Order: sequence, then structure tokens, then C-alpha cells
Amino acid sequence: MVPSNKLIHLLEAFSSPWFLFAASENHHLVFFLLEAFNNLIQYQFDGNASLIYTIIRKRQVFFCI
Repeated sequence: MVPSNKLIHLLEAFSSPWFLFAASENHHLVFFLLEAFNNLIQYQFDGNASLIYTIIRKRQVFFCI
């Protein structure tokens, strides 16, 4: 559960306005992290129940993006 929470916290930090506008390339980090989430859900769904639960719990982060 802790790694899932840390990944979501990293997404929150990367998608904050102060981080996105700090450098012109920072939006790529959000894209790569979303791609990682996509691949984890698509190809390893059964083994990542805690990640799915954390994403559902913190769905507001994804809605804001």
C-alpha cells in the first residue's frame, strides 16, 4: 500500500501548477507517470490491487489533471 500511495503523491507533486511551470519540460514527467499507471493497470491488474484501490480513493487527483 505504501508504494501505491507514494506513486499517487508523486503524481500530485508533478501535476501541481508550480512544478509544471517551473520548467518547460516538466509536463513530460506527468505524461510518463500516467503511462506507467496505464501499463500497470493494463498488463498487471491482478497483482496491483493496492494501486487500483489507491487510484479509486484519490480519483480527484486524476479528475483535476
